[in-house]
Amino acid sequence: MRLIGAIALVLLTAIPATAKEAYPGQNNLAAGLTCYRNLDYDCAQARLETALSEFSPEKDPHYLKHASAARLVLAMIHVSRDNLDKAETEFKTLLILIPDYDLPKGDHPPKISYIFGRAKKSAVRPPVKKTGPAAAPATLEVLRVPEKKPPPPVIKRPAPAPLFRWSLSAEARLIALFGDDAEKASSGPGAALAFGFSTSNWLTLQIAFGYSHHSALSEDTALQTMSLSMEGLVKIDLLAIELRLGGGVGVLSMGTEDRYDHWGITLRATAALAWPASGSWALVLGLHPSLLVTAGASSFFLPAGLCCEVRW
Repeated sequence: MRLIGAIALVLLTAIPATAKEAYPGQNNLAAGLTCYRNLDYDCAQARLETALSEFSPEKDPHYLKHASAARLVLAMIHVSRDNLDKAETEFKTLLILIPDYDLPKGDHPPKISYIFGRAKKSAVRPPVKKTGPAAAPATLEVLRVPEKKPPPPVIKRPAPAPLFRWSLSAEARLIALFGDDAEKASSGPGAALAFGFSTSNWLTLQIAFGYSHHSALSEDTALQTMSLSMEGLVKIDLLAIELRLGGGVGVLSMGTEDRYDHWGITLRATAALAWPASGSWALVLGLHPSLLVTAGASSFFLPAGLCCEVRW
């Protein structure tokens, strides 16, 4: 809750914080008023309470002006949070410092006016006749309310997750064949080994070596493939899971047993989920739809795999 009159008073009393204070508590007072104007009430309360504990009537010729400004803003913060008892206490302390103090001119919310009026009434006491020796006049030091010095506010910010530049993964795959290829050979197992380098938190480049084995349906032999490809992956953090999307290009050789006499180019897309999203290791579940293009034909196959990845 902010008052127009209080803001004017705050602007008049706010002095820019410097490395050397003109009076004790100047830096914390200026910082507290700045936090209040920025609606950061936690920071404002901590700074202003620290400033009040540092003020000294002997070292500050404008002690009353600075102390009343701090007390007024603290009272308004307590009212905005419905801490009415604390707000009344601040107003009472302010009235002890300056008995004829009144709210700055202007329109005030009813709650502010009510709490201030209640504090003013409770602060008025009938005069007491003194029969003994005259009491010593109260000084500003006596009127000053001692307060515990709170620790400076500490703003905790979460530490950014470390960027692991390098990664090595081993993947077990099942490769599904389609079309004419599925009529000649069966879907079969495969494996892949990939080495990656992260250029940033969102992009990884990697080189992968892949192998697959497919039993022939009509002959007592098997089709084997080996590939070497390079791809780029865009990483998207989904809380504890990382989504990876990308694609790449490579070369592939296939044949039977030890004869790899068919060569081609592979075009591959990748969609994968990695858990956890950050850390030195992860389990990755991925799909790698691939297109093989040779001199005479083209084939589509779908590897799906689960791999373990190590990062450093």
